[in-house]
Amino acid sequence: MGATTPDPTRDAKRALRAQVLAARDALPAAERAAASLQLTDQALGHPVLATAGTVLGYASIGSEVETAALLSACLRRGQRLLLPRVNRALRCLDLYFVRDLSADLAPGTWDIREPRPERCEQLHERAAIDAVIVPGAAFTPDCARMGYGGGFYDRLLAQWPGRNCFIALAFDVQIVEALPLNDTDVLMHEVITPTRVFSRAS
Repeated sequence: MGATTPDPTRDAKRALRAQVLAARDALPAAERAAASLQLTDQALGHPVLATAGTVLGYASIGSEVETAALLSACLRRGQRLLLPRVNRALRCLDLYFVRDLSADLAPGTWDIREPRPERCEQLHERAAIDAVIVPGAAFTPDCARMGYGGGFYDRLLAQWPGRNCFIALAFDVQIVEALPLNDTDVLMHEVITPTRVFSRAS
């Protein structure tokens, strides 16, 4: 077998990702919970999310900003809620409508709670989505994003149809001054933390 071609950007991302995630993991559970509730309130009052008919969210895992309360609130106020399911064969995210967070989800890839296809209708037309809540490992003040290394969201969000709507919720320790980026990395439109809101021009 030949030697692996060096990729300085990939290696720099890996090192920075490990550093930021270690800082996030080190946050006290009570602090993460309080910050998650604050971010839920901020997200629910966001002008795009507040008026969205259809929202694409995600089920949080580990030390991520907890999204359960936000997803439940979207359903309660009558919004159509989509969650992603990892398609490992095609290396993409399939999107499904979810109506019951208890019954419609089950642990899937990497133990992330994902929609159960036998219970949920799959979406094929992304232009119907009004707002996208995007997870990530690290972000910058100019709304660059670094994910977890699989590229699933960058592939999903590339050449997205419709209006600007990519919103990330993050703890303050996830904000860094700069990120090593590739051409395939998709920028957010807003990054919201408990103390700051970062926006970029459309």
